[in-house]
Amino acid sequence: METIHTVRVNLKWLDEAVAAEGSATNLAKRLGVSPSTITRQYREQAEASPRLIGAVLVNYPVTFQDAFDVTEEQVRVRRARMVKTTAA
Repeated sequence: METIHTVRVNLKWLDEAVAAEGSATNLAKRLGVSPSTITRQYREQAEASPRLIGAVLVNYPVTFQDAFDVTEEQVRVRRARMVKTTAA
């Protein structure tokens, strides 16, 4: 296994932002992302994309360190193999 560093939304900040906006859907609208993006962040199923990071930093008076966490995670490296096929 290999170790990588990635960015995740700080769940405490996310809880506070959702509470301030009234719902995850309202937060998504304010940030210009889909509600499923917020759901994936809550479930820790996705890394914070550059678009999400930018939207948070532009729309809220927070620092990167307050809204995001840099995490170290173990990943399995899978290599894709391309196979040439003959034209029919």
